[in-house]
Amino acid sequence: MGTIKKGIMGGFSGKVGNIVGASWKGIAYIRSLPASVHNPRTEKQVTQRNKFSLIGRLTKFCDPYLPSLTKRAELFRKLSEQKTSLLGLCHSEK
Repeated sequence: MGTIKKGIMGGFSGKVGNIVGASWKGIAYIRSLPASVHNPRTEKQVTQRNKFSLIGRLTKFCDPYLPSLTKRAELFRKLSEQKTSLLGLCHSEK
């Protein structure tokens, strides 16, 4: 079932028949469902999908630690940028 947002002139999300409405980066769009999906379940594909599923389940255990790691990485990036800009100032004054 589709949901209309912002009245009749706004976008909608969901599926109505073979039409799908969604939003990407704040831009509403519609598309049609593909006529057919070719999805063979070969041994290699099943193996790869199982690996991906396992990684997805394992990352759920890391969720409590990810925000602190992200903040730490952002801090190191900012410090690196400041160091680079300071080095640039020192070399430009000569």
